[in-house]
Amino acid sequence: MSTRRASLLLVSALGLGAAASAAAGTSGHSAAPAPTSQLAVSALASAEQIYSQLPDGSSTRRVMPTTAADSEPVRSPDGTRLAFVSTRDGNPELYVLGANGSGAHRLTRTHGVESSPSWSPDGGEIVYSSDDNGSPRLFRISSSGGDARAVSTGYNFCTEPSWSPDGRKVAFTVRQGGFSIAVTDLGGGATRILASGEDGVWGADSRHLLYSDGSSLRLLDAQNGRTVPVVSGLGRVSEPTWSH
Repeated sequence: MSTRRASLLLVSALGLGAAASAAAGTSGHSAAPAPTSQLAVSALASAEQIYSQLPDGSSTRRVMPTTAADSEPVRSPDGTRLAFVSTRDGNPELYVLGANGSGAHRLTRTHGVESSPSWSPDGGEIVYSSDDNGSPRLFRISSSGGDARAVSTGYNFCTEPSWSPDGRKVAFTVRQGGFSIAVTDLGGGATRILASGEDGVWGADSRHLLYSDGSSLRLLDAQNGRTVPVVSGLGRVSEPTWSH
């Protein structure tokens, strides 16, 4: 993996609320998807190490010193654990450790590359992407370990999953020529392609998705397919997330 350098942008909840109203085709503010505080970073990867940092940029600390390449940290819903990807045992595999850096344990053991972990709302499972069978596809695994299960999407190139807060759906990026935002129903429903873009992540209402179209961040209403811009004019933007 190569070291990535990026800037962190904080978007106010007020701006996201107005964008959600526009995407829904209503006036005023939509209370559902907008967080109650600014977009924040709880853990980040820099020079392929994992750090914890307050939203104002202060109190930066390395969560777990290591010589391995650790990346893609994601906090569990209760804030007590981190899921992340590490090369400490060879190829990139999925791991979980305590948010204080203790008790790291490995979840996957494949010959492929695991990436993009996303927690279930109850913290019991993690959905992720793996190319162990060729093209990257989605799998789910218990956060305490065990056998992984394939997530049926109907597509062969699936990455960047995001588990909805209501536990019913997974949004992900699918490649069909270009990249698109798709949503699959975990209860056995059909997969829907919603918009061109990538890096989709659910809002708290399990209806709105924040995603990147390459040059801007947009808000997508997964019910009606409407999208509105949230941030633009900054060049390449990617990997948005919501505050908790």
